[in-house]
Amino acid sequence: MSSYLNDMLKMGKKIIDDTKAPAIKKGKKPVPAMDSMGETDPYRILTKRLIQDKPKKEEVVKEFKRFIKCKEDEL
Repeated sequence: MSSYLNDMLKMGKKIIDDTKAPAIKKGKKPVPAMDSMGETDPYRILTKRLIQDKPKKEEVVKEFKRFIKCKEDEL
């Protein structure tokens, strides 16, 4: 390296060393449990979970079938 570059690094200046390095990905923030937020309505819990977690379609269908079965059993 040149002396100019070494001097810049010693002074603490930030320069781009490697432009082909992949960007650092930020992790997802942990989502608090719905019970800890005080929500008790299962339908609201489901909608919040669908918005935040974005589960696969098969999982959503299973949840809807479970809700339907619970309500039919109440009849």
